[in-house]
Amino acid sequence: MNKTPFVIGISGASGSGKTWFAKKLSKELVVSSCIFTLDSYYKDVNYVNSIKYRHDNPSAVDFDRAYTDLQTLVNGNVLRLPVYDYDTHNVVSEKVIEPTTVIIVEGLFAFICERILGFMDFKIWIEANEIICYQRRISRDIMERGDSYDEVKLRYEQDVLPAYKEFIQNGKEKADCIFPNLLNNGEKPVLIDVLKNSFGK
Repeated sequence: MNKTPFVIGISGASGSGKTWFAKKLSKELVVSSCIFTLDSYYKDVNYVNSIKYRHDNPSAVDFDRAYTDLQTLVNGNVLRLPVYDYDTHNVVSEKVIEPTTVIIVEGLFAFICERILGFMDFKIWIEANEIICYQRRISRDIMERGDSYDEVKLRYEQDVLPAYKEFIQNGKEKADCIFPNLLNNGEKPVLIDVLKNSFGK
């Protein structure tokens, strides 16, 4: 690939719809695209469980490896992206990603690391109020990850919300665009059409 890829960063609170937006955007773009998720770079589960807020603490992520791997993609090389399993909290496989015209960097901590921010040409903050985020988190963790309501509630109160206020919410100031996500999963944001059209056909 001769041309440097265009890198879009997507961040926001847990439950705001980051992954949903990234997948819809990648699907709609008329040029080749891939999703680079920072969830792939969680450190060893024993270490993560030993730190404050656990998986909601930026220290839980191996930013050094994430930076190196993202640089591999930006440089037009094939990447073997780690696939993280939320049930076992371990990397269980790899996904081969070919060089693409657009790279979508998505994650709770996407706007935390300055080196990773340096790759981004356009940064989107997904905005949703606390009640909506909480409801989405409950639905996802119970239906997709098999957690109980009490487990989700406790984790949200002890880890997710305080970690967001301490580490994540200031990322909004770094965004080029704020998208208020009040949509249902079946709807398509107008912003996606705007981005889609900016790359032509």
